[in-house]
Amino acid sequence: MTVTANLVADLRRPDSQWFEDAKLGIFVHWGLYSVPAFADPAAPDPAQFMRDLAAMKDIGGRIPYAEWYLNGLRIPGSATAKHHAQTYGTQFSYFDFQQQFEEHASTADLEDWADVFAVAAAYVVMVTRHLDGYPLWPTSVENPHMPRGYRSGRDLVGDLADAVRARGLKMGLYYAGGTDWTFTQRPVRTLPDLVAQCSLGPE
Repeated sequence: MTVTANLVADLRRPDSQWFEDAKLGIFVHWGLYSVPAFADPAAPDPAQFMRDLAAMKDIGGRIPYAEWYLNGLRIPGSATAKHHAQTYGTQFSYFDFQQQFEEHASTADLEDWADVFAVAAAYVVMVTRHLDGYPLWPTSVENPHMPRGYRSGRDLVGDLADAVRARGLKMGLYYAGGTDWTFTQRPVRTLPDLVAQCSLGPE
Protein backbone atom coordinates (compact mmCIF):
# COMPACT_ATOMS: atom_id res chain seq x y z
CA MET A 1 0.00 0.00 0.00
CA THR A 2 2.82 2.40 0.90
CA VAL A 3 4.60 1.72 -2.40
CA THR A 4 1.38 2.35 -4.34
CA ALA A 5 0.67 5.54 -2.40
CA ASN A 6 4.19 6.82 -3.06
CA LEU A 7 3.91 6.03 -6.77
CA VAL A 8 0.60 7.89 -7.04
CA ALA A 9 2.10 10.83 -5.18
CA ASP A 10 5.09 10.89 -7.53
CA LEU A 11 2.83 10.89 -10.58
CA ARG A 12 1.03 13.95 -9.21
CA ARG A 13 4.23 15.98 -9.15
CA PRO A 14 4.21 18.80 -11.72
CA ASP A 15 7.35 17.52 -13.40
CA SER A 16 5.81 14.10 -14.06
CA GLN A 17 3.03 15.36 -16.31
CA TRP A 18 5.09 14.30 -19.33
CA PHE A 19 4.63 10.68 -18.24
CA GLU A 20 0.87 11.09 -18.01
CA ASP A 21 0.91 12.44 -21.56
CA ALA A 22 3.36 9.89 -22.98
CA LYS A 23 1.93 7.53 -25.56
CA LEU A 24 4.88 5.25 -26.21
CA GLY A 25 7.96 4.14 -24.33
CA ILE A 26 10.77 1.96 -25.65
CA PHE A 27 12.54 -0.37 -23.21
CA VAL A 28 15.98 -1.30 -24.54
CA HIS A 29 17.11 -4.78 -23.47
CA TRP A 30 20.53 -5.23 -25.03
CA GLY A 31 23.38 -7.34 -23.71
CA LEU A 32 25.26 -10.61 -24.07
CA TYR A 33 21.91 -12.44 -24.27
CA SER A 34 21.24 -10.54 -27.51
CA VAL A 35 23.82 -12.67 -29.30
CA PRO A 36 21.99 -16.01 -28.97
CA ALA A 37 18.65 -14.13 -28.84
CA PHE A 38 16.86 -17.31 -27.80
CA ALA A 39 13.89 -18.00 -25.56
CA ASP A 40 11.96 -21.25 -25.15
CA PRO A 41 9.26 -21.13 -27.87
CA ALA A 42 7.08 -23.46 -25.78
CA ALA A 43 7.31 -21.32 -22.64
CA PRO A 44 4.16 -19.67 -21.27
CA ASP A 45 3.58 -16.05 -22.21
CA PRO A 46 5.31 -13.53 -19.92
CA ALA A 47 2.16 -12.78 -17.90
CA GLN A 48 1.56 -16.48 -17.19
CA PHE A 49 5.25 -16.96 -16.44
CA MET A 50 5.09 -14.27 -13.76
CA ARG A 51 1.87 -15.73 -12.34
CA ASP A 52 3.50 -19.17 -12.15
CA LEU A 53 6.52 -17.68 -10.43
CA ALA A 54 4.32 -15.81 -7.94
CA ALA A 55 2.33 -19.01 -7.31
CA MET A 56 5.56 -20.74 -6.20
CA LYS A 57 5.48 -23.11 -9.18
CA ASP A 58 8.76 -24.56 -10.43
CA ILE A 59 9.26 -22.79 -13.74
CA GLY A 60 12.01 -25.21 -14.70
CA GLY A 61 13.56 -24.02 -17.93
CA ARG A 62 10.28 -22.75 -19.40
CA ILE A 63 11.36 -19.13 -19.69
CA PRO A 64 9.92 -16.72 -22.27
CA TYR A 65 12.66 -14.11 -21.87
CA ALA A 66 15.81 -14.11 -24.01
CA GLU A 67 17.51 -11.98 -21.36
CA TRP A 68 17.13 -14.93 -18.93
CA TYR A 69 19.29 -17.07 -21.25
CA LEU A 70 21.99 -17.62 -18.61
CA ASN A 71 19.42 -18.81 -16.08
CA GLY A 72 17.84 -21.23 -18.57
CA LEU A 73 21.27 -22.48 -19.56
CA ARG A 74 21.91 -23.52 -15.97
CA ILE A 75 18.84 -25.77 -15.85
CA PRO A 76 19.71 -29.23 -17.26
CA GLY A 77 17.34 -30.39 -19.98
CA SER A 78 15.83 -26.96 -20.57
CA ALA A 79 15.13 -25.76 -24.10
CA THR A 80 17.85 -23.16 -23.63
CA ALA A 81 20.43 -25.72 -22.53
CA LYS A 82 19.58 -27.96 -25.51
CA HIS A 83 19.69 -25.05 -27.95
CA HIS A 84 23.02 -23.88 -26.58
CA ALA A 85 24.63 -27.32 -26.79
CA GLN A 86 23.42 -27.84 -30.36
CA THR A 87 24.34 -24.35 -31.56
CA TYR A 88 27.52 -23.46 -29.67
CA GLY A 89 28.68 -26.69 -28.04
CA THR A 90 28.95 -27.63 -24.39
CA GLN A 91 32.39 -26.02 -23.98
CA PHE A 92 31.15 -22.57 -25.05
CA SER A 93 30.25 -20.50 -21.99
CA TYR A 94 27.53 -17.88 -21.83
CA PHE A 95 30.27 -15.39 -21.00
CA ASP A 96 32.03 -16.22 -24.28
CA PHE A 97 29.32 -14.16 -25.97
CA GLN A 98 31.07 -11.02 -24.68
CA GLN A 99 33.56 -10.86 -27.55
CA GLN A 100 30.91 -11.05 -30.27
CA PHE A 101 28.63 -8.62 -28.48
CA GLU A 102 31.39 -6.06 -28.09
CA GLU A 103 32.46 -6.38 -31.73
CA HIS A 104 28.96 -5.41 -32.84
CA ALA A 105 28.34 -2.89 -30.07
CA SER A 106 31.53 -1.00 -30.86
CA THR A 107 30.17 0.03 -34.26
CA ALA A 108 26.46 0.32 -33.43
CA ASP A 109 25.04 3.62 -34.70
CA LEU A 110 23.19 4.84 -31.61
CA GLU A 111 22.52 8.18 -33.30
CA ASP A 112 20.48 6.23 -35.85
CA TRP A 113 18.63 4.45 -33.03
CA ALA A 114 17.79 7.81 -31.50
CA ASP A 115 16.49 9.07 -34.85
CA VAL A 116 14.06 6.14 -34.94
CA PHE A 117 12.97 6.81 -31.36
CA ALA A 118 12.42 10.47 -32.24
CA VAL A 119 10.21 9.59 -35.20
CA ALA A 120 8.13 7.48 -32.81
CA ALA A 121 8.11 10.37 -30.29
CA ALA A 122 8.91 7.82 -27.60
CA TYR A 123 10.60 8.08 -24.25
CA VAL A 124 13.41 5.57 -23.79
CA VAL A 125 14.51 3.35 -20.90
CA MET A 126 17.76 1.42 -21.23
CA VAL A 127 18.72 -1.63 -19.21
CA THR A 128 22.21 -0.62 -18.13
CA ARG A 129 22.99 -3.93 -16.43
CA HIS A 130 20.79 -7.02 -16.41
CA LEU A 131 20.85 -10.06 -14.15
CA ASP A 132 23.94 -11.47 -15.89
CA GLY A 133 25.91 -8.67 -14.23
CA TYR A 134 27.36 -7.28 -17.47
CA PRO A 135 27.55 -3.44 -17.36
CA LEU A 136 26.97 -1.54 -20.60
CA TRP A 137 29.55 1.09 -19.68
CA PRO A 138 33.31 0.89 -19.00
CA THR A 139 33.11 0.91 -15.22
CA SER A 140 36.36 0.88 -13.27
CA VAL A 141 34.81 -1.34 -10.59
CA GLU A 142 35.82 -4.94 -11.20
CA ASN A 143 33.40 -7.81 -10.60
CA PRO A 144 35.07 -10.00 -7.93
CA HIS A 145 33.51 -13.12 -9.42
CA MET A 146 34.55 -12.54 -13.02
CA PRO A 147 37.82 -12.12 -14.98
CA ARG A 148 38.99 -8.53 -15.38
CA GLY A 149 37.26 -6.69 -18.16
CA TYR A 150 33.76 -8.12 -17.71
CA ARG A 151 32.11 -4.92 -18.92
CA SER A 152 31.47 -3.05 -22.13
CA GLY A 153 34.51 -1.35 -23.60
CA ARG A 154 32.27 1.36 -25.07
CA ASP A 155 30.06 3.62 -22.98
CA LEU A 156 26.82 2.39 -24.55
CA VAL A 157 24.74 3.93 -21.77
CA GLY A 158 26.30 7.37 -22.13
CA ASP A 159 26.29 7.32 -25.93
CA LEU A 160 22.62 6.35 -26.18
CA ALA A 161 21.57 8.75 -23.42
CA ASP A 162 23.36 11.64 -25.14
CA ALA A 163 21.80 10.80 -28.49
CA VAL A 164 18.29 10.46 -27.07
CA ARG A 165 18.46 13.64 -24.99
CA ALA A 166 19.91 15.59 -27.93
CA ARG A 167 16.62 14.95 -29.70
CA GLY A 168 14.57 16.29 -26.83
CA LEU A 169 13.37 12.87 -25.68
CA LYS A 170 13.13 11.63 -22.11
CA MET A 171 15.76 9.05 -21.14
CA GLY A 172 15.49 6.62 -18.24
CA LEU A 173 17.96 4.07 -16.90
CA TYR A 174 17.20 0.63 -15.44
CA TYR A 175 19.78 -1.17 -13.30
CA ALA A 176 19.14 -4.70 -11.98
CA GLY A 177 20.88 -4.34 -8.65
CA GLY A 178 19.15 -6.87 -6.42
CA THR A 179 20.32 -9.98 -8.24
CA ASP A 180 23.55 -10.78 -10.06
CA TRP A 181 23.94 -14.25 -11.60
CA THR A 182 27.73 -13.97 -11.59
CA PHE A 183 27.55 -14.27 -7.79
CA THR A 184 25.86 -17.68 -7.86
CA GLN A 185 25.63 -20.85 -9.92
CA ARG A 186 22.12 -21.64 -8.67
CA PRO A 187 19.38 -21.01 -11.23
CA VAL A 188 16.03 -19.43 -10.48
CA ARG A 189 13.34 -22.11 -10.59
CA THR A 190 10.89 -20.68 -8.04
CA LEU A 191 10.08 -17.32 -6.48
CA PRO A 192 11.97 -18.20 -3.26
CA ASP A 193 15.06 -18.83 -5.44
CA LEU A 194 14.80 -15.31 -6.81
CA VAL A 195 14.22 -13.80 -3.37
CA ALA A 196 17.17 -15.72 -1.95
CA GLN A 197 19.42 -14.37 -4.69
CA CYS A 198 18.56 -10.82 -3.68
CA SER A 199 20.29 -11.39 -0.34
CA LEU A 200 23.17 -13.64 -1.37
CA GLY A 201 26.17 -13.95 0.86
CA PRO A 202 29.36 -15.77 -0.06
CA GLU A 203 28.71 -19.29 -1.36
